Amino acid sequence: MVYLIIDESGDLGRYGSKYFIILGILIKNEKKLGKIIKTLRRNKFKKKLANMHEIKGTNSSSKIIKQILRKLNKLNAKLYCIVFDKEKFPIEDKNKCYDYLAGLIAEQIKINSSLIIRIDKSKAKYEDINKFNKLFIKKLGFDEKFDVEIHHNHSHKHESLQVVDVIAWSFFQKFERENPEFVDLIQLEIAMKKL
Repeated sequence: MVYLIIDESGDLGRYGSKYFIILGILIKNEKKLGKIIKTLRRNKFKKKLANMHEIKGTNSSSKIIKQILRKLNKLNAKLYCIVFDKEKFPIEDKNKCYDYLAGLIAEQIKINSSLIIRIDKSKAKYEDINKFNKLFIKKLGFDEKFDVEIHHNHSHKHESLQVVDVIAWSFFQKFERENPEFVDLIQLEIAMKKL
């Protein structure tokens, strides 16, 4: 059993950010990701995080983000990052665009076991979730003898999604703000596609 945790940074609106980042981390033990956040809450940053409902890159100090990234480097995991330059491609349908970009992550993954996918919930309608799930599983293209589960969850309920939010935010800083200081801390293997 392996886990793929997916989150994004930026937006797919006509205005707003120039870049949209979607990022997945493939890991054998999702609890190890969540433990990064739990440890921060119990130890070094206990007071700072006491009133924070969830940890996000946008509302965390650089000290907290750097600590998360350093702890991340101790895990056996691989990152899949899609960097989408919105100025190069007109976006007519945000849902289709999001599904396509997430599908690019799925196409890169080679798996020989069952897979649980946890994705930050961004779709409200059941039909949109269903379309996403069908496309993503099709793009994975691996043997049907393995089970695939896709869970669309709110990040405040899953610490693993909060860690991936921080990683995606770090890549967003590199491309949108030309600030690589956070991404430069990441030592995991990274498969990146730029569009």
